[in-house]
Amino acid sequence: MVGLHLIGDGLGDMWDGMRARADHRAASFLHGAATVVFGILALSWPDVTVLVIAIVFAARLIIFGINRVLRAVRPAPRDDDDSRGPSRRWARVVGAALS
Repeated sequence: MVGLHLIGDGLGDMWDGMRARADHRAASFLHGAATVVFGILALSWPDVTVLVIAIVFAARLIIFGINRVLRAVRPAPRDDDDSRGPSRRWARVVGAALS
């Protein structure tokens, strides 16, 4: 059940990434691909899945929760504001690749 959810969620992230801006595209696609790989691993090793998924989900939920809190606290960026530059965009891509 968990493996199927991970695969579906990863494919959804990859689909969203194909329709996003260039910097969001790479981050979403990498995150989706990693989630699909975790889903396949969950289906391949059912005996280890409970422990691995618990650890991965715990880390993912912590990062997701911190991200949501930061988004709630910070004001929404304007679309025409490029003051953050490409370094901010690449940091997002690297973060997605590391997750």
